[in-house]
Amino acid sequence: MVVLVKNLVDRIAKSFRVSDSMGILKAGIGSDEESLTFTEILPNLGPGTRIEMGTEMMAVLETFQTSGTVKVLRGILGTTKTNHLVGEEFFIDPRIYRSDILVLINDALNAMYPTLYDIGEDTFDYLTSIIGYDLPSDADGILQVRALVDSGANYWKRISDWEADGSVLNIRVALPSTSTIEIKYRKPFTPAELETDILDDLGVAEYMQDCLFYYPMSRLMVAEEIDRSKTDTAQSHQRAQDVPPFLAVRTGEWYQARFLDAVRNARARLRRQVREVVTAGYGS
Repeated sequence: MVVLVKNLVDRIAKSFRVSDSMGILKAGIGSDEESLTFTEILPNLGPGTRIEMGTEMMAVLETFQTSGTVKVLRGILGTTKTNHLVGEEFFIDPRIYRSDILVLINDALNAMYPTLYDIGEDTFDYLTSIIGYDLPSDADGILQVRALVDSGANYWKRISDWEADGSVLNIRVALPSTSTIEIKYRKPFTPAELETDILDDLGVAEYMQDCLFYYPMSRLMVAEEIDRSKTDTAQSHQRAQDVPPFLAVRTGEWYQARFLDAVRNARARLRRQVREVVTAGYGS
């Protein structure tokens, strides 16, 4: 099943009341257009209002009630201008930005590695005159080295006498001149850049995807609970600063614990997968 980064962002965003107001884009826009057309101009959509559409943030400069359009400043707060399709939802003055969720997803990928990782593969022709072979730039630990020594019989021979010296793989065994060397290696996850990125393309297996949910939730829930505690209990601005966020800490700890559990479970699955990967096709 293809899972987009957007699916994960939606899952996290649904856990919060992201915004009190939302609308629908009536006509698609390119990344350089500054005029947006909505199905209606909402009462609170005035100059200075922030609009979030996907992971792009915009600021309203002027509204035109008759035509149902607004002039906006695109790509504010360091977000990237992108194309948007007709019917796309937008949120007004969101408390949690989708772009921030995307950042937290990448933080989760960094936190997961190297306990969890992606598995890369590369092949190259064996040359009797060469001992050292350049490793892929994203290789960060060799899982298996083997050689196809008889293509007619599809016979693969595992190579145990090798050494990784920096970015070079040294093969210390003689092989038939027509051999093909195959390596499988550990590599970091690829950072998510867009909501349209596919999680599998980032190296995140399906059984790892819960990790990318619990980590952002542990961070966002603390901030949300602190803000809620201040709003609900404060009798003055000074009082709001003094509210102890005990519930927030406990909620954040719960999600953090779920993240660590998800990582442990995924690690067990990955170990089984690695055993399958490094033995697949051996001698067959």
